[in-house]
Amino acid sequence: MASKEINVTNGHNIKFYKLIDKEFLILIGINFFSFLIFLLFTFLIPQFIFFTLFMFFGTVFLAGGSWFYSCRKKLIKCYYLNKANDKNFYWVEVWQIKEDVEKNLDPSFLWDVHGKIIPVIDNTGEKPKPFEPHTEQISQYNPSSIDVARTLEQSASKRVLKVKEKGYKEPIKLLLLIGGMLGMGYLIIVLLEST
Repeated sequence: MASKEINVTNGHNIKFYKLIDKEFLILIGINFFSFLIFLLFTFLIPQFIFFTLFMFFGTVFLAGGSWFYSCRKKLIKCYYLNKANDKNFYWVEVWQIKEDVEKNLDPSFLWDVHGKIIPVIDNTGEKPKPFEPHTEQISQYNPSSIDVARTLEQSASKRVLKVKEKGYKEPIKLLLLIGGMLGMGYLIIVLLEST
């Protein structure tokens, strides 16, 4: 039995422009209006092109940055495990409203993913349930804390992969090599031009 379908890109049903806070929308509007004024002045005084480009890129960066900031403040990433058939499962990443998730979701759904608390929901049954990675017993005996500590001990591999030479020698060698190659190229061009 297949699980219910989740909208992959938009779990929050908020319009794109409504994600940005009103304060940022006002700043973007002022910046865009200034860009239009400088664009009109550019036709009269061509030197204003630099101000016009500055205002244009300022508007673009302000809009993108404020949208990103507002999205991080209002939305949270959720992972859903869905079932395609009896043997195949797939993950769906959905952005949902942070306030709704924090108020209505049981803490057993939350997982630590790369240092962030993210809801991970098993959507393979009749209704969503917390994700449990181990449906069967892992081994015949329960591992002790020392067994877990041994598996986390990775100092030997860290010593093997450690860089031996630190400092400024390698970058200086590389810069000298590149500078020498550029100097040789310049010398060849000068010699060819002088003949």
